[in-house]
Amino acid sequence: MNLFQRYLAEEFAEDYQEGRLSRRDALKLIMSVTGSLLIADSILTACTPPPEEATQVAVVPTNLPTDVPTAASASPTAATVPTESASTVTAHGTVLPDDPEITAGEVQIPAADTNIIGYLARSVNGIAAPVILICHENRGLTPHIQDMARRYAKAGYVGLAIDLLSRQGGTEAVGSGGVPGALGNIDPSQFVEDFKSG
Repeated sequence: MNLFQRYLAEEFAEDYQEGRLSRRDALKLIMSVTGSLLIADSILTACTPPPEEATQVAVVPTNLPTDVPTAASASPTAATVPTESASTVTAHGTVLPDDPEITAGEVQIPAADTNIIGYLARSVNGIAAPVILICHENRGLTPHIQDMARRYAKAGYVGLAIDLLSRQGGTEAVGSGGVPGALGNIDPSQFVEDFKSG
């Protein structure tokens, strides 16, 4: 395995160990990178998933006024727990694609042998700004990575996220299940060239 394949396998093993992936999904993903079920099984055998019956501990803030009941004396009810619909809540720091202060979208970047797919976000004010190249994770050019480019644009930079699967048709064409394996089978020097094109 090269260094990038090792990184991907370790990431999947960590996701399994922390309970974010089932054993079956972790085996599939590691096998897509290593090309061997035996190696994938060996890696996961060395990992231990979180205990199934973990007990939850209630944390009670110590700075509450004395007339507020603690978790031991009262349980929350629907009337005491504020709720909001998921559509009205955005993650901290998220910049939406239609933010009026930025312009963002997919771009085609000319390279030596093909066009590289990228996601470019910049301020609408037209002032020259430093460029930040964004390298996506082992999941490809996801909406989260696009959001990161928009966050940099909102902070006064130009954010450019390069899709390292451009030669394979891009992250969407490969599909979320095939991205890690596809990335693991690309020569890392190709990634360097794609960023130079960016």
